[in-house]
Amino acid sequence: MKFITLFGPPGGGKGTTAKMLAQKLAYVHLSTGDVFRERAKISDPLGLQIKGLIDDGRYVPDDITVRVVEEFVTESRSHYEGIIFDGFPRTLEQVRPFERLQHQGDTNVIILLHVEEKALISRLLKRAGEDQRTDDSSLETIQKRIETFKTLTLPVIEHYADRYLLSTIVGTGKTPEQVSDETYTLISAMM
Repeated sequence: MKFITLFGPPGGGKGTTAKMLAQKLAYVHLSTGDVFRERAKISDPLGLQIKGLIDDGRYVPDDITVRVVEEFVTESRSHYEGIIFDGFPRTLEQVRPFERLQHQGDTNVIILLHVEEKALISRLLKRAGEDQRTDDSSLETIQKRIETFKTLTLPVIEHYADRYLLSTIVGTGKTPEQVSDETYTLISAMM
């Protein structure tokens, strides 16, 4: 199975790029953020916990995230040639379970979508109005999300960069189509 892992800050274009790549490659797209936003709509204790975390700009706990991803990968292995991960792994604690999911012979392409912070804030505020996303609803929440990314996810990115496994696509000033095309070209060259 082929794994494509997209990293980037909130508003960096991971979801948009993943959706475009999934269509081009006929892979399945796993957005942990989308899964959790859907789960947060259910008014049970777990749904309310997840909603509170999302609304506050925080990550869902690692144990819940890992369980959701493990179930998704197990289910997808028999139906798809590849998975595009958008938002996983997000913490160093998620790296080992993520790497255990990969079997001998699996391919993993890891890509950072880099966007300047000023552009991120602009994108997220625009998205809040268009998509009614509560996690993008205020500048304070957006800044908290970016800080959470820097604190928890940058070490994961450094983990892969230190092992020469990370490629970077600069997304600032480019259309979603340009970023997707550039990412597709990179993936094609690596697989």
